[in-house]
Amino acid sequence: MKNSHPFTKIVFISLLSVLAFFPTGYVFGQTNAVDFSLTQGTSSANYSQFKAGGAPSKNQPVVGFEVDITSIGGLAVDASPMAAFCIEIAETIGNGSYEFDAGFLYEAAAGRAGEAGTASLNIQPGGIGQLRAARVRYLFDNFYESSTLSSWTQTSTTPNVHAFQLSLWELTHDEDFSLSNRNGSLYINRQSISDTTTMRNNAISLAQSWLTRISGAGITDSYESTKYDVISLMSDTGNTDGKGYQDIVMGSLKGTTDHKTFSTLLPIPEPSSSLLALTASLLVLRRRRWEKIPVVALVYFINSQRASLGISNSKGNTESMLRETSLSLESLGRPSRESIRWFEFDSSLTS
Repeated sequence: MKNSHPFTKIVFISLLSVLAFFPTGYVFGQTNAVDFSLTQGTSSANYSQFKAGGAPSKNQPVVGFEVDITSIGGLAVDASPMAAFCIEIAETIGNGSYEFDAGFLYEAAAGRAGEAGTASLNIQPGGIGQLRAARVRYLFDNFYESSTLSSWTQTSTTPNVHAFQLSLWELTHDEDFSLSNRNGSLYINRQSISDTTTMRNNAISLAQSWLTRISGAGITDSYESTKYDVISLMSDTGNTDGKGYQDIVMGSLKGTTDHKTFSTLLPIPEPSSSLLALTASLLVLRRRRWEKIPVVALVYFINSQRASLGISNSKGNTESMLRETSLSLESLGRPSRESIRWFEFDSSLTS
């Protein structure tokens, strides 16, 4: 079945790119600036002989945060405060009001990434990266106890708040899933001399058990959240060094009212490998006149991305989407409209 389509300025690949890049709830022209107040929890403790990256061994405070988001993109929001944790040891933050940007989880901790003499020495330029971000999402799905900090268990025998923070730092600043390996980028010696010694050692042991489980799960960079969407708030200006405050992360429980409120803060996916491959194949065709576009690849991409694109599972919708949205090769370098060959669509290709 062949159909010719009139020329249009709508470029199908551009449409797919926009749909793939922006999450549900994104408003065009709206920034992802987030205003919030931060309060440190009451369970803070200093972990002695804590070593991370290129920074010297030190006493490292460990504590959870309560973050109350008041506006997103300049629009006031009314939601419950959320349990948040530090994802960037090299920077500091304290009680107060802030404006951060919500962005890609894999870009977190980019402010001082790779900087000598800091805890961020072994974070790649640009942030923690896709694989470490996937491990963080798994950590949230399995060990993030609640979006409400006061609901977390934090006792001497079950110090979940501290164990979660230690696990998060290990996953984002190191690769060996070990808090005791002195050859790794991050490690902590056994704690002693304090009335919180038992609690701190229990937190290290608990965190290590979680890390061992994550290591054995074989997480790849394609892992997506199943229970909590991880919101990443990042700062690259201000603070005493001018490079920003600590980046922080928190979990938004899927299916809740607050999750809908925070929909504009959810992780923005990277363009999938199938989209990149399809775009590359089109670019290869840019100088070949009168050649058909590989529609099989196009249909495969749409079918594989139905959920994120919001397309119901039917051949009719896929066919309609292809038919109603014309693809102009002129934007990819075609010299004239006359040299454009419109793709042909066979509905039997859909699955």
